[in-house]
Amino acid sequence: MFQSYDDISEKDQSAGRIAALRAWLADNGLDGFILHRGDEFQGEYVAAYAGRLSWLTGFTGSAGVVIVLKDKAAIFVDGRYTIQVKEQTDDSVLTALDVTSEPPAKWLAKNVSAGEKIAFDPWLLTTAQVEKYQKQAQSANARLVAVDHNPVDAIWTDQPARPSGKIFTQPIELAGRAAHEKIAGIQKQLNDKKAKAVVLTLSDSVSWLFNIRGSEIAHNPVVLAFAIVPESGKAQLFLDAAKVPDEVHKQLERTTTIEPPENFAPALARLAGSGAAIMVDPDHAASAIITLIEENGGAIIRASDPCILPKACKNEAELNGARAAHRRDGAVMARFLSWLAETAPDGGLDEVAVAKKLEALRAETGKLRDISFDTISAAGPHAAIPHYRVTTSTSLPLEMNRIYLVDSGAQYEDGTTDITRTVITGTPTAQMKDRFTRVLKGMINLTLARFPEG
Repeated sequence: MFQSYDDISEKDQSAGRIAALRAWLADNGLDGFILHRGDEFQGEYVAAYAGRLSWLTGFTGSAGVVIVLKDKAAIFVDGRYTIQVKEQTDDSVLTALDVTSEPPAKWLAKNVSAGEKIAFDPWLLTTAQVEKYQKQAQSANARLVAVDHNPVDAIWTDQPARPSGKIFTQPIELAGRAAHEKIAGIQKQLNDKKAKAVVLTLSDSVSWLFNIRGSEIAHNPVVLAFAIVPESGKAQLFLDAAKVPDEVHKQLERTTTIEPPENFAPALARLAGSGAAIMVDPDHAASAIITLIEENGGAIIRASDPCILPKACKNEAELNGARAAHRRDGAVMARFLSWLAETAPDGGLDEVAVAKKLEALRAETGKLRDISFDTISAAGPHAAIPHYRVTTSTSLPLEMNRIYLVDSGAQYEDGTTDITRTVITGTPTAQMKDRFTRVLKGMINLTLARFPEG
């Protein structure tokens, strides 16, 4: 089984951990700390070592921000997690707020005192994010301070090690284009913008460009690595050589040199020191990267990650792979829904058992590499929680005449799937029919809507 059903939230530990964080801040002459859920690659999903927000607060959702000040702390989430955050965090320590109605930067301005120094890890915030916080802090006569060492790492005594999973190649028959072709396309973009190089930080961009995949993040086959692509010549890919099998080295040697991760900052500093104009995506690159370039004399060309658009334009091999993956997964879902309709009336099923059955059916295809995210297997009231994560302690039985929602997906070699279905185990009530129909009509209308450009 790829999915764990353990309860990983440690709500009861958050008070002590936040107190320890405050003590560390005080010892270092700081008055607060801003922490986003994320890692230095700015991905939505993170490896265990980067689960700092979850460890500190108990909240396990895929997006969130926490700000800890001397006498108060708040956690900010979007509408998907309104219910979950209240269940997983200690409200005597953390105030849970909606990120839209109460943006973190504005909350900071209202709650920070003049002269206070608020710390942030420049590898975990983008330049765009730092600029927002800086503006609001300055409005309150406070200031942001970039720290060299993450305060949470300093107090997290049993922090997991960084992942060491092997990487592997994406076959050309599935990728459709060789890495050297893709790199040539990126280099053309650099020449058009008169840039000497581009820094790539997004894991999916790096994985796509070099036709490589990894196993370092659960359910996400991306490679955690930075890359520098020059206007001509070989690209530099920064990752641990121990992760790279011989066949991957052989595939990349024509276009790429592989260097240790610790060489990234010095290599970027040398490039900047030559006065080079370097393309960076300020919405996705860590603030530390832009600071490093500027402090070493480089010029910044702010532009979107050049991999994003070509990655979205699927070639015929990728389209065929997506079609095959969805046909395969569609057959699995048909078998699953048939099994559920036959089995649920007999009783004895709960959320965990049903999720395990669905994963087992996908595994029977012989093509399953992983699930694409933890299956949302939600019965009755749990179906109202947008990103409910079932555990052995929360698993509800599938009772008759109640709604059951399953949101799941698969990682196949040739494509990724994500499918949601809402079913009734028995006979729906009039209210259920009404609500279901309203949602369906709304989705149809939204599908038919035409939005103005921009």
